[in-house]
Amino acid sequence: VRHHKGEYAGMTKGNPEQDAYGFLSYSMKEAVEQDRFRPELSDPEELAQMFWGSLHGIISLHLNFMNDPWISWREPRETIRTMIDVLIRGTVGQSST
Repeated sequence: VRHHKGEYAGMTKGNPEQDAYGFLSYSMKEAVEQDRFRPELSDPEELAQMFWGSLHGIISLHLNFMNDPWISWREPRETIRTMIDVLIRGTVGQSST
């Protein structure tokens, strides 16, 4: 299966070497198979979408509202690092800590 035409032409969907989401999804699948997540978190696609969406959400909000005087933005890279830590701590199982 291939991505839509355009900038992704020639790339294979799901190939972890070419597809960032594919890499994330593959990594989540491996982690689920190794029982790294809490037992109720057993769907690798759902986990990939949670991680993908939350990180992209920070970036999107920053890009769209970085000049909003009502929001005191923090440096996005630092916020993303913290978000990754929060996501990992909130999803890993006891046996993985």
